[in-house]
Amino acid sequence: MGFSISQSLLLTIPPYAFTFIWLFITGWVSDTYKTRGPVIIFNCLLEIMGVVMIGWSPTNASKYTGVFFCCASASANVPLALAYQANNIRGQWKRALSSATIVIWGALGGIAGSLVFRPQDAPKYHPGLYAALTAASLTIINTTGLMIYFKWANAKADKGEMVLEESEEFRYTI
Repeated sequence: MGFSISQSLLLTIPPYAFTFIWLFITGWVSDTYKTRGPVIIFNCLLEIMGVVMIGWSPTNASKYTGVFFCCASASANVPLALAYQANNIRGQWKRALSSATIVIWGALGGIAGSLVFRPQDAPKYHPGLYAALTAASLTIINTTGLMIYFKWANAKADKGEMVLEESEEFRYTI
């Protein structure tokens, strides 16, 4: 985008200030409506929009706007994903293993990010942007699959045809 190092550092403040606010908004919405999956998918769609703006917008202003969408949506999905698994898994050890798995995948994503956003791809970084688009798309597909399964399993449990997580009262959070 052509900014100096000090300008670039200063320009990171507004997107992360917005991210701070967005975390509370998405947390409040998902808690109020007792739903996680649709909020995660919405954030992924915002992330995709942000990545496209960063990678293919003609102006720095629109690219910078894309940074807001990417930072806020990707960051908000971390606590949402942890809450989603915590809501849908019973048992201390299963929940602990699930949380650790999510954190490990996040760390692997950080490693992958350092490999796909390569210096030789500057200034466009298309391989990294394609990887980000792929990750967000896979999250949408996986979350949609979970939501479909959870709705199906909840319907079966409501009819008394299935016991979820070894408890007749338990229902999955969509």
